[in-house]
Amino acid sequence: MSERKCLKLFLLIAVIAPFIYGSPLFATGQQVPFNAVQVSIEVNNTDQTAAIQIVMDGPPCEKVIVKAPNGKFFGGRTRSALGSLGAAHFEFESGKVSLTQMRLTDFLAMFPAGVYGFKGKGLDGSQVIGTATLSANIPDSAVIESPTTNQVVDPLNLIFQWSTVHTPVGIKIQEYQIVIRQQNSTNEFRVSLPFGINTVRIPGKFLVPASTFTAEIHAIDIGGNQSVSSVTFSTP
Repeated sequence: MSERKCLKLFLLIAVIAPFIYGSPLFATGQQVPFNAVQVSIEVNNTDQTAAIQIVMDGPPCEKVIVKAPNGKFFGGRTRSALGSLGAAHFEFESGKVSLTQMRLTDFLAMFPAGVYGFKGKGLDGSQVIGTATLSANIPDSAVIESPTTNQVVDPLNLIFQWSTVHTPVGIKIQEYQIVIRQQNSTNEFRVSLPFGINTVRIPGKFLVPASTFTAEIHAIDIGGNQSVSSVTFSTP
């Protein structure tokens, strides 16, 4: 399925959606807040893709609908896969859109910056509500300085290093997330570091001999949006 079709499935821009969102039939009980909700954009500058990410935490819900600032709606059921338990913590990422097929400005126009309204139907019939602000600031990606693409590294002396991200204007990086995965394996190294740090030593015991790895760095703005860059390297 193409990225555009996948995105269309994600968006519930159906005529019925506004009526469901505002209808008392959606949930008739008392209103209770989500513990936390977040909407953010991820741009992968290596793969040239973009996606919207949603995180919800709160009372278990069987369905959730989100209203965007432009009046569009998206969401769906969270209960089907969990039966009667519902979902108390829910993370969702849209299909990744290829930026070679859709301009980033067009993608961002579908998910404009501003306040997103969340409404869930609790398992007890309560209305679970919340709001999250999607920032317009998307950081530039960090440049991975070490290792370099396709480099064969010394597993006992690998320092992962990247450039500090200061741009564009208005960006304030909150943290960097480094994720290194061994290909064709579940072996993974993951660490989060605050702004101001731009190196980390990779444990030698993680770097299995004669293996290929993908290293990612996520530069995360204080508003939640993030950019991703990656390299592939190997061990002798």
